[in-house]
Amino acid sequence: MKKAYQYIRISQKDQSNWSIEGQRDLINKYAERHGIEVVKTFIDDGKSARDFNRPDWKKLESEISKNRHTVDFLIIAKFDRLIRNTLQGLQQLEKLENKWHVQVLSAMESYAIDPSDPMFFKIRADLLVNAEFERRVISDRSKFGTWQAKLQGRHIGHAPFGYINDRDERGKPIIVLDPEKIDAVKEIFTRYIAGETLGEIRKKANRLGYNGKGNSALTRLLSNPVYAGLIRVPSYKKDPEKIVKGLHEPIIDEYTFYQAYERLNRNKRHVKLVVSDDLYLRGLLLCTDCGKLLTGSKSKGKGGYYFYYRCLRCSGQNHSAIKSHNQLSEIFKLLQFDMDTVKYMHDQLYKRYKERMSGSKDRIKVLQKDITHLETKIDALEEKFIMDKVTSDTYNKWMSRLTRDLSGKKHELARLSNMSEQILFSARHKLEKLTDINGLFEKMDTLKKQEVFRFIFPHNSLKTQKGYRTHTLNELFMHNLHKFKGKELLELTGVRVEDPKTPVCTPKGSIIEHLSLVDSIFKVG
Repeated sequence: MKKAYQYIRISQKDQSNWSIEGQRDLINKYAERHGIEVVKTFIDDGKSARDFNRPDWKKLESEISKNRHTVDFLIIAKFDRLIRNTLQGLQQLEKLENKWHVQVLSAMESYAIDPSDPMFFKIRADLLVNAEFERRVISDRSKFGTWQAKLQGRHIGHAPFGYINDRDERGKPIIVLDPEKIDAVKEIFTRYIAGETLGEIRKKANRLGYNGKGNSALTRLLSNPVYAGLIRVPSYKKDPEKIVKGLHEPIIDEYTFYQAYERLNRNKRHVKLVVSDDLYLRGLLLCTDCGKLLTGSKSKGKGGYYFYYRCLRCSGQNHSAIKSHNQLSEIFKLLQFDMDTVKYMHDQLYKRYKERMSGSKDRIKVLQKDITHLETKIDALEEKFIMDKVTSDTYNKWMSRLTRDLSGKKHELARLSNMSEQILFSARHKLEKLTDINGLFEKMDTLKKQEVFRFIFPHNSLKTQKGYRTHTLNELFMHNLHKFKGKELLELTGVRVEDPKTPVCTPKGSIIEHLSLVDSIFKVG
């Protein structure tokens, strides 16, 4: 009697259409009908058919290599159980049949054709092509679904530290804040921007509940835009990678995130930045040819020394520092506010504040009632635990839920209770500072100028001969973008420039969070 090995694969556990037992039964019946004895079974449970990097397949190859003279066949349920990669599949069949002389049989795709007939090769090749096509369709459908969800601002996958996976009212995945871990995330970003090392930060963050291992985990956290309320959308076909506003609540503001992101990138590139009043944009500008950071140096000319921003990598660019600074000065003059805009924006803020506060009073009453109710539940649960009326597992499960809910309610109550008109009135003063951005900028020292530049342009900017090119602009200045229409002084690659009929508060809501940084950033002296 001819002998055979059987190979079974499913791509995920408990797959209903191609269960392990279903494939085994199909193969055994096929072998019985053809008078073949199955002597050994190899099973890869939950393994992809993208390639042959599977544990039991490797064992199977080793067995066939050693016992090629005693085994005649390898039986599979269907060719897509073997592989969904045409090239690798044909190469593997060539090795099994021509090198080891083991015939591969498919229980569902058996044909009454001589294996040496060219048509037999074509049929099997077509089956492998169809299997790979199906894999690619499934993969593309999955990529499109992920891309579309991220484009809508949804975080897909396991929630990062500081968030919890949840579902919205339509049952779609979202992430919500984990009140117990918010402070740890804020602490990590604050300390990193302040210049502390990753090792120092990790020790302090561990005391606040951070459980990441090693510096690489911290680096991933600091470079994750999710914490700033953003979602990185991967490229899909002809659509390039982009960053969009997320549906979740941010833990830090965008400015803080990009400060940390820039420090990470500087460390990654091992660029030693020398602070110079004549080259205060060094470390902030990128080469348009190679995308690397421009450095700066001086050259001797007929009138003395002249300063330039240069790319040392490709030697493709050479920008006069004086010209570059003058171009930036013109940009700031166009971005700064006029008093009519300040009055309009402040009036809009006051209007929104009144509307928000009218609804907040009722919400505060509801929150206070909910908090009292949750505290009563916690007291009752503790009493039951003390009296041995609930197990420790039940106690821990419900205590975790109740304390998380209580923390969230208290956090919301504190936020609503701390709102005051004083915060709103101070906004007018902060807005007025933005009517003279260029004047304030010229009075600042180099480090302060770099801070202002990063505040206005969160991404590193590309330096062109006629001006600057960047991905986006701080939302506070979006309403002035129409002033750059038709000019090459400032190009924005990630923003569609439209001509607004009237100034807007900000394209995406309240600007209070942006103004909270204005006082410290635009402080001179």
